[in-house]
Amino acid sequence: MLSTALRWTFERLGTIRDSAVSSYADADVEIRAQLDAGRRAIMRAPLALAPAIRPGRHDLIAIRRAGSPWGTVSEIANRLSVLDASPEALANELLIPDENIRWRLFHLAILGEILLSARSLGFQTLSQGPLRPGGGRPSFRLTARGDLAFDLWFEAAGIWHDLGVRSPYAEATAGIALKDRRLGADLLLAHPRGHSFLVIECKYSWNVDFVARNGYYQAVAYASELASRTGGKIMAIAVGPEGVVHSSGFTQLSVGQIGICPPSAIREVLQRFIDIA
Repeated sequence: MLSTALRWTFERLGTIRDSAVSSYADADVEIRAQLDAGRRAIMRAPLALAPAIRPGRHDLIAIRRAGSPWGTVSEIANRLSVLDASPEALANELLIPDENIRWRLFHLAILGEILLSARSLGFQTLSQGPLRPGGGRPSFRLTARGDLAFDLWFEAAGIWHDLGVRSPYAEATAGIALKDRRLGADLLLAHPRGHSFLVIECKYSWNVDFVARNGYYQAVAYASELASRTGGKIMAIAVGPEGVVHSSGFTQLSVGQIGICPPSAIREVLQRFIDIA
Protein backbone atom coordinates (compact mmCIF):
# COMPACT_ATOMS: atom_id res chain seq x y z
CA MET A 1 0.00 0.00 0.00
CA LEU A 2 2.86 2.39 0.79
CA SER A 3 4.39 1.89 -2.67
CA THR A 4 1.11 2.24 -4.58
CA ALA A 5 0.13 5.36 -2.66
CA LEU A 6 3.56 6.94 -3.08
CA ARG A 7 3.60 6.26 -6.82
CA TRP A 8 0.13 7.79 -7.18
CA THR A 9 1.22 10.85 -5.21
CA PHE A 10 4.36 11.37 -7.30
CA GLU A 11 2.43 10.93 -10.56
CA ARG A 12 -0.25 13.43 -9.55
CA LEU A 13 2.38 15.93 -8.46
CA GLY A 14 4.12 15.46 -11.82
CA THR A 15 0.90 16.14 -13.71
CA ILE A 16 0.24 19.31 -11.72
CA ARG A 17 3.84 20.43 -12.18
CA ASP A 18 3.70 19.95 -15.97
CA SER A 19 0.50 21.97 -16.15
CA ALA A 20 1.95 24.77 -14.02
CA VAL A 21 5.27 25.12 -15.86
CA SER A 22 3.49 25.17 -19.21
CA SER A 23 2.13 28.57 -18.16
CA TYR A 24 5.08 29.80 -16.11
CA ALA A 25 8.46 28.10 -16.52
CA ASP A 26 9.64 28.78 -12.96
CA ALA A 27 6.42 27.79 -11.19
CA ASP A 28 8.22 24.81 -9.64
CA VAL A 29 11.49 26.56 -8.81
CA GLU A 30 11.20 26.28 -5.00
CA ILE A 31 10.58 22.51 -5.03
CA ARG A 32 12.14 21.54 -8.36
CA ALA A 33 14.79 19.30 -6.80
CA GLN A 34 12.23 17.37 -4.77
CA LEU A 35 9.92 16.91 -7.75
CA ASP A 36 12.82 15.76 -9.92
CA ALA A 37 13.72 13.19 -7.26
CA GLY A 38 10.13 11.95 -7.20
CA ARG A 39 10.07 11.58 -10.99
CA ARG A 40 13.28 9.52 -10.88
CA ALA A 41 11.94 7.38 -8.02
CA ILE A 42 8.89 6.13 -9.93
CA MET A 43 11.20 4.88 -12.69
CA ARG A 44 13.05 2.55 -10.32
CA ALA A 45 12.06 -0.45 -8.23
CA PRO A 46 10.02 -0.83 -6.13
CA LEU A 47 7.87 2.08 -7.36
CA ALA A 48 8.38 1.16 -11.02
CA LEU A 49 6.71 -2.20 -10.30
CA ALA A 50 3.83 -0.77 -8.24
CA PRO A 51 0.51 0.41 -9.74
CA ALA A 52 -0.55 3.97 -8.97
CA ILE A 53 -3.57 3.65 -6.66
CA ARG A 54 -5.20 6.61 -4.96
CA PRO A 55 -5.31 5.91 -1.21
CA GLY A 56 -8.69 5.99 0.48
CA ARG A 57 -9.49 7.67 3.78
CA HIS A 58 -8.57 4.62 5.88
CA ASP A 59 -5.41 4.09 3.81
CA LEU A 60 -4.30 7.65 4.56
CA ILE A 61 -4.71 7.04 8.29
CA ALA A 62 -2.63 3.85 8.07
CA ILE A 63 0.07 5.59 6.01
CA ARG A 64 0.28 8.44 8.52
CA ARG A 65 0.88 5.92 11.32
CA ALA A 66 3.86 4.41 9.50
CA GLY A 67 6.05 7.21 10.79
CA SER A 68 8.43 9.59 9.04
CA PRO A 69 8.31 10.48 6.15
CA TRP A 70 4.94 8.85 5.58
CA GLY A 71 3.02 11.42 7.58
CA THR A 72 3.98 14.03 5.00
CA VAL A 73 3.11 11.66 2.14
CA SER A 74 -0.32 11.10 3.71
CA GLU A 75 -0.96 14.83 4.04
CA ILE A 76 0.05 15.55 0.43
CA ALA A 77 -1.99 12.64 -0.91
CA ASN A 78 -5.02 13.80 1.05
CA ARG A 79 -4.77 17.26 -0.51
CA LEU A 80 -4.29 15.82 -4.00
CA SER A 81 -7.30 13.50 -3.64
CA VAL A 82 -9.59 16.54 -3.62
CA LEU A 83 -8.71 17.06 -7.29
CA ASP A 84 -10.37 13.74 -8.15
CA ALA A 85 -13.60 14.80 -6.47
CA SER A 86 -16.53 16.64 -8.06
CA PRO A 87 -16.34 20.41 -8.69
CA GLU A 88 -18.85 20.83 -5.85
CA ALA A 89 -16.58 18.99 -3.43
CA LEU A 90 -13.58 21.07 -4.53
CA ALA A 91 -15.52 24.31 -4.04
CA ASN A 92 -16.63 23.07 -0.64
CA GLU A 93 -13.03 22.30 0.35
CA LEU A 94 -11.79 25.71 -0.73
CA LEU A 95 -14.59 28.01 0.36
CA ILE A 96 -16.54 26.56 3.28
CA PRO A 97 -13.66 26.89 5.80
CA ASP A 98 -13.72 30.68 5.28
CA GLU A 99 -16.30 31.94 7.76
CA ASN A 100 -16.16 35.40 6.20
CA ILE A 101 -17.58 34.13 2.92
CA ARG A 102 -20.18 31.56 4.04
CA TRP A 103 -22.96 34.10 4.48
CA ARG A 104 -22.29 35.56 1.03
CA LEU A 105 -22.37 32.12 -0.57
CA PHE A 106 -25.74 31.55 1.10
CA HIS A 107 -26.91 34.92 -0.22
CA LEU A 108 -25.84 33.99 -3.76
CA ALA A 109 -27.41 30.54 -3.42
CA ILE A 110 -30.78 32.08 -2.56
CA LEU A 111 -30.45 34.38 -5.57
CA GLY A 112 -29.89 31.27 -7.68
CA GLU A 113 -32.94 29.57 -6.17
CA ILE A 114 -35.06 32.61 -7.04
CA LEU A 115 -33.89 32.63 -10.65
CA LEU A 116 -34.40 28.86 -11.08
CA SER A 117 -37.82 29.01 -9.44
CA ALA A 118 -38.87 31.97 -11.59
CA ARG A 119 -37.91 30.09 -14.76
CA SER A 120 -39.84 27.03 -13.62
CA LEU A 121 -42.89 29.30 -13.20
CA GLY A 122 -42.63 30.53 -16.78
CA PHE A 123 -40.58 33.70 -16.32
CA GLN A 124 -37.73 34.75 -18.54
CA THR A 125 -34.74 36.13 -16.63
CA LEU A 126 -32.57 38.84 -18.14
CA SER A 127 -29.39 40.03 -16.45
CA GLN A 128 -29.03 43.80 -16.19
CA GLY A 129 -25.26 43.61 -15.66
CA PRO A 130 -22.74 42.34 -13.09
CA LEU A 131 -23.92 41.96 -9.50
CA ARG A 132 -23.10 45.07 -7.51
CA PRO A 133 -23.83 44.98 -3.77
CA GLY A 134 -25.76 48.10 -2.83
CA GLY A 135 -25.90 49.10 -6.49
CA GLY A 136 -28.31 51.67 -7.83
CA ARG A 137 -30.11 49.42 -10.28
CA PRO A 138 -31.84 46.02 -10.42
CA SER A 139 -29.67 43.03 -11.24
CA PHE A 140 -32.30 41.08 -13.22
CA ARG A 141 -35.60 41.67 -15.00
CA LEU A 142 -38.15 38.84 -14.77
CA THR A 143 -40.87 38.81 -17.43
CA ALA A 144 -43.79 36.46 -18.06
CA ARG A 145 -47.11 36.39 -19.87
CA GLY A 146 -48.75 39.67 -20.77
CA ASP A 147 -47.22 42.62 -18.95
CA LEU A 148 -46.28 40.69 -15.79
CA ALA A 149 -42.74 41.73 -14.89
CA PHE A 150 -40.58 42.27 -11.83
CA ASP A 151 -37.18 43.80 -11.13
CA LEU A 152 -34.90 41.64 -8.98
CA TRP A 153 -32.53 43.63 -6.79
CA PHE A 154 -29.36 42.18 -5.25
CA GLU A 155 -29.05 44.23 -2.06
CA ALA A 156 -31.85 46.70 -2.48
CA ALA A 157 -30.68 49.94 -0.88
CA GLY A 158 -31.04 51.63 -4.28
CA ILE A 159 -34.79 50.99 -4.43
CA TRP A 160 -35.56 54.33 -2.74
CA HIS A 161 -33.74 56.36 -5.38
CA ASP A 162 -35.46 54.30 -8.06
CA LEU A 163 -38.86 55.09 -6.48
CA GLY A 164 -37.98 58.74 -6.05
CA VAL A 165 -38.53 58.51 -2.28
CA ARG A 166 -36.12 59.23 0.55
CA SER A 167 -35.17 56.19 2.62
CA PRO A 168 -37.06 56.03 5.94
CA TYR A 169 -33.84 54.82 7.56
CA ALA A 170 -32.01 57.90 6.28
CA GLU A 171 -34.76 60.13 7.71
CA ALA A 172 -34.80 58.41 11.09
CA THR A 173 -31.01 58.59 11.48
CA ALA A 174 -30.61 62.18 10.29
CA GLY A 175 -29.31 63.22 13.72
CA ILE A 176 -26.52 60.63 13.75
CA ALA A 177 -23.15 61.15 12.04
CA LEU A 178 -23.20 58.03 9.88
CA LYS A 179 -20.78 57.41 7.02
CA ASP A 180 -23.32 55.31 5.15
CA ARG A 181 -27.08 55.74 5.33
CA ARG A 182 -27.87 53.02 2.80
CA LEU A 183 -29.99 50.18 4.11
CA GLY A 184 -31.79 47.58 2.05
CA ALA A 185 -32.99 44.00 1.94
CA ASP A 186 -30.63 41.28 0.73
CA LEU A 187 -32.92 40.54 -2.22
CA LEU A 188 -36.03 42.30 -3.48
CA LEU A 189 -38.57 41.60 -6.20
CA ALA A 190 -40.28 44.82 -7.17
CA HIS A 191 -43.06 45.58 -9.63
CA PRO A 192 -41.67 48.23 -12.01
CA ARG A 193 -44.51 50.61 -11.09
CA GLY A 194 -44.27 49.96 -7.34
CA HIS A 195 -47.50 47.96 -7.09
CA SER A 196 -46.00 45.04 -5.15
CA PHE A 197 -42.79 43.94 -3.46
CA LEU A 198 -41.29 40.69 -2.23
CA VAL A 199 -38.58 41.23 0.39
CA ILE A 200 -36.14 38.35 0.91
CA GLU A 201 -33.72 38.56 3.82
CA CYS A 202 -31.03 35.84 3.99
CA LYS A 203 -30.05 34.58 7.44
CA TYR A 204 -27.17 32.12 7.37
CA SER A 205 -26.73 30.74 10.87
CA TRP A 206 -27.25 27.52 12.79
CA ASN A 207 -28.51 29.57 15.72
CA VAL A 208 -32.26 29.13 15.53
CA ASP A 209 -32.95 32.21 17.67
CA PHE A 210 -30.83 34.40 15.39
CA VAL A 211 -32.61 33.16 12.26
CA ALA A 212 -36.05 33.47 13.85
CA ARG A 213 -35.75 36.76 15.75
CA ASN A 214 -33.40 38.74 13.52
CA GLY A 215 -35.01 37.40 10.38
CA TYR A 216 -38.49 38.31 11.60
CA TYR A 217 -37.44 41.77 12.81
CA GLN A 218 -35.81 42.65 9.50
CA ALA A 219 -38.64 41.27 7.40
CA VAL A 220 -41.15 43.35 9.37
CA ALA A 221 -38.95 46.47 9.21
CA TYR A 222 -38.43 46.32 5.44
CA ALA A 223 -42.11 45.54 4.87
CA SER A 224 -43.15 48.49 7.03
CA GLU A 225 -40.84 50.87 5.13
CA LEU A 226 -42.14 49.82 1.73
CA ALA A 227 -45.79 49.73 2.78
CA SER A 228 -45.66 53.19 4.35
CA ARG A 229 -43.94 54.85 1.38
CA THR A 230 -45.56 53.05 -1.57
CA GLY A 231 -48.92 51.69 -0.46
CA GLY A 232 -48.09 48.56 -2.45
CA LYS A 233 -48.80 44.93 -1.64
CA ILE A 234 -45.96 43.55 0.43
CA MET A 235 -44.65 40.09 1.23
CA ALA A 236 -41.46 39.84 3.30
CA ILE A 237 -39.63 36.66 4.26
CA ALA A 238 -36.46 35.61 6.01
CA VAL A 239 -34.71 32.53 4.60
CA GLY A 240 -32.64 30.33 6.88
CA PRO A 241 -30.67 27.12 6.21
CA GLU A 242 -32.38 23.79 5.69
CA GLY A 243 -32.38 21.99 9.02
CA VAL A 244 -32.77 25.23 10.93
CA VAL A 245 -35.99 26.18 9.16
CA HIS A 246 -37.95 22.98 8.60
CA SER A 247 -41.01 24.45 6.86
CA SER A 248 -42.58 27.77 5.92
CA GLY A 249 -44.59 29.88 8.32
CA PHE A 250 -46.54 33.08 7.54
CA THR A 251 -48.53 35.70 9.39
CA GLN A 252 -50.62 38.59 8.10
CA LEU A 253 -49.84 42.05 9.47
CA SER A 254 -51.24 45.41 8.44
CA VAL A 255 -48.10 45.99 6.33
CA GLY A 256 -48.36 42.68 4.50
CA GLN A 257 -47.51 38.97 4.74
CA ILE A 258 -44.47 38.12 6.86
CA GLY A 259 -42.83 34.72 6.91
CA ILE A 260 -39.77 32.57 7.52
CA CYS A 261 -38.93 29.70 5.21
CA PRO A 262 -36.17 27.32 4.08
CA PRO A 263 -34.49 27.62 0.65
CA SER A 264 -36.51 24.68 -0.65
CA ALA A 265 -39.69 26.76 -0.29
CA ILE A 266 -38.57 29.61 -2.57
CA ARG A 267 -40.71 28.42 -5.48
CA GLU A 268 -43.75 28.21 -3.20
CA VAL A 269 -43.05 31.74 -1.94
CA LEU A 270 -42.73 33.11 -5.50
CA GLN A 271 -46.02 31.53 -6.49
CA ARG A 272 -47.67 32.96 -3.40
CA PHE A 273 -46.30 36.41 -4.19
CA ILE A 274 -47.43 36.25 -7.82
CA ASP A 275 -50.93 35.37 -6.65
CA ILE A 276 -51.17 38.59 -4.61
CA ALA A 277 -49.24 40.81 -7.01
